This record gives sequence, C-alpha cells and structure tokens, in this order.
Amino acid sequence: MLRVTGAPVWLGERILSETACLREGEPHLVRQAGWIAIQALNDAEVVCVTPEALWPKLSRWCRMAAAGLHRGWKSLAQHAGGG
Repeated sequence: MLRVTGAPVWLGERILSETACLREGEPHLVRQAGWIAIQALNDAEVVCVTPEALWPKLSRWCRMAAAGLHRGWKSLAQHAGGG
C-alpha cells in the first residue's frame, strides 16, 4: 500500500494537502503542479507515467536522485564504520 500526499494548498486560513491511500493496481492522477510525497506502507513498486516530452527530464532527475541517495548512504555507512 502507498500513501500519496499532494502539494499543500491554502484554503482560507488553512493549509491542506490531498492524501490518497493506494492498494495494488490502483492508479492516482496528480492534479496540480508541485511536489508530492510517496510513502510505502509495505513492500511496493511505483510506476510513473508522464507525457512523452517529460521523459528525458524525469529520467535525468531520477538518475540524479538515485546517485544522491547512494552517496548519502555510502557516506552514512563510512561514518558509522568509523572510516
């Protein structure tokens, strides 16, 4: 199961975020620009479908994010190991 939380929006004096809990096979359409948070509540796989023109940018961003995570975990492991 996944929990998808959308970008916050102002409604009067309150900040609200749309949240959806998705089970296996359920789609979710992000309706507004901005960040989203995806939380896996158990083992999960995410498939992101975007217009064809966005694939190069999305692919590049995913590679950069994965590289950053790898560097972060590697650095954390080195510090934890004392080296």
